[in-house]
Amino acid sequence: MLHHRNPLRPRLTCIASLAFAAVAGSCGGDGVSPEGGVTLVASAAASIATGQLVTCALTSVGQGYCWGANNLSQLGTGSTSDAPAPAALAGTGTYQAIDVGVGVSCALGRDGIAYCWGQSSGVTNAQPTAIISPVKFAQLATGGPTSCGLTAEGAAYCWGGNQYGQVGNNSVDVQANPVPVATTLKFTSISVGLIHACALTSSNDAYCWGHNGYGQLGIASTLAISTVPVLVAGGIKFKMISAGGAYTCGVTTAGAGFCWGLNNSRQLGAALAQAQTPTPYPVSGNVVFASIQAGNANNINMPTCGISTDAELYCWGYTKDGQTGGTGTIQCSAVSGIPSDPLDCVLSPTKVAGVAKVVAVSPTASHTCAMLEDRRVACWGDNSRGQLGTGTTISSSVPVIVRTF
Repeated sequence: MLHHRNPLRPRLTCIASLAFAAVAGSCGGDGVSPEGGVTLVASAAASIATGQLVTCALTSVGQGYCWGANNLSQLGTGSTSDAPAPAALAGTGTYQAIDVGVGVSCALGRDGIAYCWGQSSGVTNAQPTAIISPVKFAQLATGGPTSCGLTAEGAAYCWGGNQYGQVGNNSVDVQANPVPVATTLKFTSISVGLIHACALTSSNDAYCWGHNGYGQLGIASTLAISTVPVLVAGGIKFKMISAGGAYTCGVTTAGAGFCWGLNNSRQLGAALAQAQTPTPYPVSGNVVFASIQAGNANNINMPTCGISTDAELYCWGYTKDGQTGGTGTIQCSAVSGIPSDPLDCVLSPTKVAGVAKVVAVSPTASHTCAMLEDRRVACWGDNSRGQLGTGTTISSSVPVIVRTF
């Protein structure tokens, strides 16, 4: 994910130049079936995104579909009814990228205009609604109640919730429409977490802004918030970055994984005794990563997933509902000190069974979805609102196939 100037969503990674597919099928005890075929977009644009109890995807012609919780109209279908299977976005718009936050979802039109739906800045839209903006965008990212975009020249603009300065315009006032991030830096990629955001420059330097109560800005400081971009400490050169729920992860140009911020559910994947760290810390193991995606939702317990350079999927962190694709190995309370359920955390990167040749992954607090090289999309974890897209509300700790759309 987050290749230079490609309009990719920050919590999705595509590592092959192919068109992919979400398909119907059956799931056995150890994986997904090989049936199906609705083509999703090529790797030049986002094709699947997860958020708070929601999943969205685009077809090869840019049609948007979402499924899961819809109490705030975050599925964009024109109603507030949950959808346990893919439901088409209202309207006739076509899009090049899509992303999901908390209560709000956004897509980037092929004309460079951002369209959002759900609830943000105190306004609810039941279907995709154009955001009034002074610029057009080449990239789009949504997380929490906030969205950001990059222009073709790399200028960053953000809008939405701004209680902790996550819009980056040197204020904490809610911004209903895009405003420039207060910096002269030009970025090649951007990622929005729950209440912070991060971006990379062409020289592979990482900058973050917003909430820093758990060290998620990576600046080796106890500064509560930063309303403008600040350089991540350590001088590490990153090829991708992913802002999540109170933590951040990145992959270096050499393929090493680093995470920082909150570690209460072992989401940093590090051999780390404390429940948080304010500077980048190496992910455990010897996996060479193409990408790492931080989980993002209104929850402090998060899974994290990464794709290796040989397209194997690894997950770690919170897994009470099977979000990591398996059962936990330790109680989260062993790190956080907060009482937790037995064996609800995975300590370090663990290969997910039942999926192979993974080209994209998007974890969130309740569930995880992955896209496979052979044109299949699988999801697993909690399914109480239909966010796995199977047509039911039955949860699964192993990958199950999204229904055809």
